[in-house]
Amino acid sequence: MLLLLTSLSWAAPLAYDEALATALEANPGLGQANADLSAAEARVLGSRGIYDPMLNLSAGRNWELSQGFTQIPVGTEVFLVPFDTSDVRWNWSAGVSQTLSTGTSWNVDWTNFAGTTLTKYQIDGFDPVEQSNASGSTRLNTSVTQQLLEGHQRAYNMQAERAAISARDQAEAGLLQQRQELLKNVALAYWELFYAQQALQTADNAVTVAQEEVRIVQAQLDAGNVAPVDLTRVQAALAQSQLTLIQAENSALAASDALAVLLALPVGQPLEPSTPPGGVPMDVSLDLDKSVADALDGNPGLMAQRTAVENARADVAVGRHALLPSLSVTASAGLSGFDPQDGYNSAVDAFTTLDFPTVYVGGNFSAPLGNRSAKADLDAREAALTRAELTLQASEQATAQAVAVSVRSIETSRRTLELAELNLRLAEETLAAEKARQEAGRAIQKDLLEAQRARDAAEVELSRSMVDYRKALVELMALQGRL
Repeated sequence: MLLLLTSLSWAAPLAYDEALATALEANPGLGQANADLSAAEARVLGSRGIYDPMLNLSAGRNWELSQGFTQIPVGTEVFLVPFDTSDVRWNWSAGVSQTLSTGTSWNVDWTNFAGTTLTKYQIDGFDPVEQSNASGSTRLNTSVTQQLLEGHQRAYNMQAERAAISARDQAEAGLLQQRQELLKNVALAYWELFYAQQALQTADNAVTVAQEEVRIVQAQLDAGNVAPVDLTRVQAALAQSQLTLIQAENSALAASDALAVLLALPVGQPLEPSTPPGGVPMDVSLDLDKSVADALDGNPGLMAQRTAVENARADVAVGRHALLPSLSVTASAGLSGFDPQDGYNSAVDAFTTLDFPTVYVGGNFSAPLGNRSAKADLDAREAALTRAELTLQASEQATAQAVAVSVRSIETSRRTLELAELNLRLAEETLAAEKARQEAGRAIQKDLLEAQRARDAAEVELSRSMVDYRKALVELMALQGRL
């Protein structure tokens, strides 16, 4: 016991607000929930990447060397003339395309070609003859496709983004719920440690009183004023108080370790709560209707379930949209230029004259006969919505019931606290009266010790009542998401 009290005297005081802040900063479970939320936010950003424009660039060079023969008539004779051909071709293109959440897709493409062909004829007895030919082309084309039935709604096209947002909202609600649960557990553990240390101090005082009582009865026995059984009685009381002290010591150590775990501190490190239960203001309304309304609005678990219901309703709307057939219209326009003899520059000149346009307008329609897959999918989505709504309804009823129980518990704890305060006041008055009687020579030491023991018991009962009242307030605030 002496070692425990000494370790508590060395413990650094821990205020209530400091304990809550330490838990929020250091608890590994909450850190994992924060990491999950960050990952969910990253996935939302990634889901929007499908709407980013796409740039495509390509370029290439092809070189080919070949051999062949050609027939050249000279008079009445035909000569086979061998030749070598070197063909060099350059191709390059650029394009931009994008798909929008409105069911619109567009693209712009620019393609180019430039080539040179060099043919060398080799005739026996003559110098080689070379023939060069350059060709080129350029083409610019743009097209737009719009969905008119299935796929024209943003909600339908943004299913991946909405799923990512839903996952993020669920992660955020889960973080809030875990945060509230952590703060509630820390608060409950803090007040339990406060009570455990108060009970430990009271148990230590009880041992001191019992030891003093044994000393007095021993002296009276030696003087022949009491029987040996009286000494046996007070020795048994001393043994009982020492057993209670051991139990109180174990409870204090366990309460300290429980709080240390929540604060991510080493187990065995002594913690001493420095904030009394009355030192933390908590603005809590005990009006049942208002308390229930606050819990229904602020409870993180209910927030997550409401998000699930909203997502299920959106899924049903998407499923109904999927029943529509597919109908799209496409329009494209382009310009081109080509020159088979004078090369790429001449092709560009031909392009700028705007003499070679291309225009296309068309549509596409498709519909599954029977459409059983989409109908079955809609039925499944509607069933999921019904389940989510019933789950939310049941959770709201359970929360309202829990709030009612919590409010009654607070009222009961408050009345118990008032009686405990009265009991302590009466015990202190009795102790003061016994001290006055002893000073006047009209009371014995044994009566004073009994009054001291009663006062200590009343004090620990008051601590228990204060802690129970504070814990009841914490439970209600946790239900309302207000910690």
